[in-house]
Amino acid sequence: MAKKPASVLTPDALPEIVKNGIAGAYVFFGDEDYLKTVWLDRIAKSVMTSEGFEIFNRFSVSFTDEKSGAAKLADALFASPMMQEKTLVEVHDLAVSGARSSVIDTLCETLSHISPDTVAIVIFRSDELSFDYKIEQSPVYKKLSQVASVVEFDLLPDAKLVAWAKKLLAAKKITISDGAAGVLVDMCSRRMFSLLGETEKLAAYKKYGNGSYSLKTIVIDPGHGGKHPGTIWAGGKYKEKEIVLIAGELADPVGELLLERVLHAV
Repeated sequence: MAKKPASVLTPDALPEIVKNGIAGAYVFFGDEDYLKTVWLDRIAKSVMTSEGFEIFNRFSVSFTDEKSGAAKLADALFASPMMQEKTLVEVHDLAVSGARSSVIDTLCETLSHISPDTVAIVIFRSDELSFDYKIEQSPVYKKLSQVASVVEFDLLPDAKLVAWAKKLLAAKKITISDGAAGVLVDMCSRRMFSLLGETEKLAAYKKYGNGSYSLKTIVIDPGHGGKHPGTIWAGGKYKEKEIVLIAGELADPVGELLLERVLHAV
């Protein structure tokens, strides 16, 4: 009798799963790719207990070529762990669209034979797997949930992203307000990889710019405030008075760079 599909998990369930000894197969999908890598690293640390034996116990399988990927995955799933309790198998490059939709059937068939001392993490990038309607009703989800626990990584709420951006910059000795961090979050479309990259650029310019950065001339009509927003961009999302106040608040070259990057983004 077929296994009843389980509910979709969120990353909030993973700490307890890892703490209790993760086992079996897991499918990571959703819009937030950065957190998938974070959790893969955490799982790896819990599974890879014997330093120096990674080559025997950790395997990375690409499905760029479906046939060879399936063969490598089958071999990895049955590899015996050496000097530790479990092996870790990572599966990636799974573009499920058009002619390659058969990869799901191949993947599920192979995962159905997973060894009890193996942990398999299947990672779909945000552009590799999506659902047009309720996830649990999707044929793809029903197939995957028969052989793995499915974890959805949604984009984080704005408040958490603002706090994370401020924390990243604080580690570089840069302090910004919630408003300035919110501009960065919006500019990065709430994607953590993009946000991480932008904070690194701002920090690098703060450290190495030394005023050598050539800022394009930006003409701003003075006097706006209160009920007068000034120029409006992106369908009302950004108002001149707000952007200028944020840039002025930073009171250093980082403010200039942030201002230019925002204006270029919109």
